[in-house]
Amino acid sequence: MINNPKICNRNQSERNNLVMRKIIIQIILILCVVVESFLIFKMLVTPAIIYQELYTGLAILIMLVMIRLINNLTNIAYGNPEEN
Repeated sequence: MINNPKICNRNQSERNNLVMRKIIIQIILILCVVVESFLIFKMLVTPAIIYQELYTGLAILIMLVMIRLINNLTNIAYGNPEEN
């Protein structure tokens, strides 16, 4: 059992930091889903091919950001097995 309050406080602050990072990533993921659905809607209703391609490219970019954020969230929650 560790009785040193400095170590306990540091561990608690690290846990709080991880919880805040999880919450921030989850909020950003929600915003990405909203933007993604908006871009897909705009892509479907826009008659001009150039704008459809632009919205498609942005939607793909947002999807890649979402994949990276999910990877970061998984690493925070479960640890990164590649580091061990």
